[in-house]
Amino acid sequence: MIAAGEPVAGGDYPVPHCAARGPQRSRRVWPEHASLWLVQSELEDGAELEWSGRHGDEGVYITAGQVREGGRVCPSGGAVIVESDVPARLRASGPARLLHFGPADPRPPAGDRPRPPEVHVVGPGGRFARRGDGRDTRLFADSTCLGCRIFLLYTARSGPFESAPHMHSQDELVHLLWGGITLGGRRLGPGDSVFIPAGQAYGFSGAPGGFGFVNYRRGLSRMTDLRSGKVQTEGGAAGGLERVGDLR
Repeated sequence: MIAAGEPVAGGDYPVPHCAARGPQRSRRVWPEHASLWLVQSELEDGAELEWSGRHGDEGVYITAGQVREGGRVCPSGGAVIVESDVPARLRASGPARLLHFGPADPRPPAGDRPRPPEVHVVGPGGRFARRGDGRDTRLFADSTCLGCRIFLLYTARSGPFESAPHMHSQDELVHLLWGGITLGGRRLGPGDSVFIPAGQAYGFSGAPGGFGFVNYRRGLSRMTDLRSGKVQTEGGAAGGLERVGDLR
């Protein structure tokens, strides 16, 4: 687990293929030997992030403010998907806070990539969603895009919650936005992050007031329910979520 911490002011952006221009504060979260990383960033008005060179499929979740990618605007609660090796530039329109997720290995997971890489802007509603009865789940990318394999999810509960014990076939990086969860005897609060390796069995419980977190994986995952033994491919349509939008 990585505890909450303040972004570090100034200096170079902490991943080599992404340059920051203008006033910004950033902090890299990379558990030792982990395959995934996270950069927490605060950009002042007009500050930019620019991708170049070799990089993997990456996701940027906007926690406050808004950013522009070309003529497209991504507001708070939305996400930008930067596919492998594609050049990209995000510009803050006013102060903005971001969660920037990526893989340590820039090579995309195995699978067909039948079209040139792109940059997608996904609004706060996500591509797939399930809401109601205290649940708010939104998938911004579910590893089924023709040009990328990234998985990026926001999920929340408004009250107490207990997950079934389970495991995933992909490494995952979870960042708690609000509320709290208890996982493996550890309590996570807002700003905490946890890396969970593929094949690690776990379950978690939510705080009485609920929780909301963002989950990133670099490739298509299957979940095993350890009570029933059921194995399910994870994703929007596969998980029974409602389709609410498309990548653009």
